[in-house]
Amino acid sequence: MARGDVVSDYDNQVADGNFLTVQPTSGDVWMVTHIIVEGTTAVQVMQSADGAACEFGAFGGVATGDASWTGVGIRLIHYILDNSNYIRVKCLSGTINLGYSAVKIKE
Repeated sequence: MARGDVVSDYDNQVADGNFLTVQPTSGDVWMVTHIIVEGTTAVQVMQSADGAACEFGAFGGVATGDASWTGVGIRLIHYILDNSNYIRVKCLSGTINLGYSAVKIKE
């Protein structure tokens, strides 16, 4: 996969309490452009260097606490991710479909 290629995965069934992890392979950097959600979800930023997970508010909201999205929709975001700093989208209600799209910006 070359720089500038689109990376997407739209068809992920995620059960209540489980995660969709959006994490590039080692050496790659992606810019995530949107997350597709079907139900109530929470987003976490993961830092694998120390294993810390911190929840944050979508669209620059709260720094800590409940950062949930509710309902079906496309959430437009711009996260720069690498293998050490990535996001997990947690299902908070039943089994739902989750997906994402990103652009590879560095290899």
